[in-house]
Amino acid sequence: MKEAGLPSESRASTHASFTLYLVIDKEFAREISGLYLEWTEEGGPLVAEPDKRGFGTRMIERGLASELQGEVTLHFHLLGLQCIIDAPLPKA
Repeated sequence: MKEAGLPSESRASTHASFTLYLVIDKEFAREISGLYLEWTEEGGPLVAEPDKRGFGTRMIERGLASELQGEVTLHFHLLGLQCIIDAPLPKA
């Protein structure tokens, strides 16, 4: 079976991990001002950046970024997808 033009390998397991950071406002050291999230998937089929963006990719990159009023970046690494979300948190 081929995925995105690349030969796939038989992989025993697939896993995802994420790292979450809460960004502290420099002026108000006790106030959380933002969210930084890295989501990484590895161990699945080999990945290649698509020639054009489909609905799901556009929804993540544009829709989520708009909803969070932040930035969403997708990195299509050969061994897995990485999604980075960097967004401000609303003031209380």
